[in-house]
Amino acid sequence: MSRGIRLAVIVCSALAALACAGLGACGGGSAASQSPTEPAPSPGSDRYAWAVGTYGTIVATTDGGTHWTRQRSGTNHGLAAVSFADASRGWAVGGYPVTGGRRESLILATTDGGSRWVPQLRIRGLPVTAVAASDATHVWAGGGASAPMIRASSDGGATWTTQYRGTVKGAVDDMAFADNAHGWAVAVLGSWTDANVGVEVLATSDSGVHWTVQKTMRGDPYSWSVAFADPTHGWIVGTKGGGTQARVWMTTDGGGTWALTPTQPKGMIASMDALACADTVHVWTGGTSPTPFFRSTNGGQTWVATTKTLSPAGVRAMAFSDSSRGWVVTLDGATTRIMATSNGGATWSRQAKIPLPGFVRQPGQNSPQLLDVTCLSASGGPAQ
Repeated sequence: MSRGIRLAVIVCSALAALACAGLGACGGGSAASQSPTEPAPSPGSDRYAWAVGTYGTIVATTDGGTHWTRQRSGTNHGLAAVSFADASRGWAVGGYPVTGGRRESLILATTDGGSRWVPQLRIRGLPVTAVAASDATHVWAGGGASAPMIRASSDGGATWTTQYRGTVKGAVDDMAFADNAHGWAVAVLGSWTDANVGVEVLATSDSGVHWTVQKTMRGDPYSWSVAFADPTHGWIVGTKGGGTQARVWMTTDGGGTWALTPTQPKGMIASMDALACADTVHVWTGGTSPTPFFRSTNGGQTWVATTKTLSPAGVRAMAFSDSSRGWVVTLDGATTRIMATSNGGATWSRQAKIPLPGFVRQPGQNSPQLLDVTCLSASGGPAQ
């Protein structure tokens, strides 16, 4: 899902929560020629997944999706993004306007797989909209409003420092780290009415000590996503052409050069900002359009559409543990669903409908909406 749209959803949900509070309620070819060897599966790595959303919603599975259960986040803040380093350590980020008009951003953390979530950082400002962990101690969080901002921790979130602050109005939409040193972020600049609206691709090769702009694109105030299989092979997706045509870019040199993939997903004419990869050749993307999901088995050289057994209304977020096993969050009216695949996205089955049974809607509160999903990679570490 678009992080820009996520921000709007978070704020709208926050306002609803505040209303409840007032009532005393509310609880080239180079990628194609690769023959990657998939990492040896870590026992049980495909059993763990987490999804987050509005009203502090966190749901998780430890059995591959047979059962999804609600986890107590301890907050009504909207949660926009989630990342786990292993089956125990993870982070969820978000925020919303609080009483008195003060805006608060939030970073939550868990060390037991989500049985207990605790706030690590609460500061004034708009919600944090992106998070990426490369291991149990190194994690980055991005957001912004007056300017794109990236914060980082090298001690599991015990302390956070600001690594990057842009010079123009905007916010970080998504982040990806291939290892502890190499990371990327996409930042949307300006707003719908700004003449200099655009997108920047930021990169670091020293754990964020220095961030540089790799690519700038103007004229597209839409949300973007980024994923990297290793320090050299990566993809970004977003919308070009005044919001009428989604595009996929790829790099095989760590972002030194970015180029449109040789073929583009056919029929994808609306917003596309969900993205995942399992290795240098297995890539997936989706969004809101007549055809919401595409998969590639050659690094983005060609794309195959999946139109059956998946919500035509749109894919908000996706995560894959390997070339076969993955999850997506889909939108269907006011309801979000978690769908799963065991064949790389060729077919899908529904695992959960949100809200889960037992959810009690408070006065003025809408049903929660999931905004992001994550899982563990086959190696047991963070999935891209």
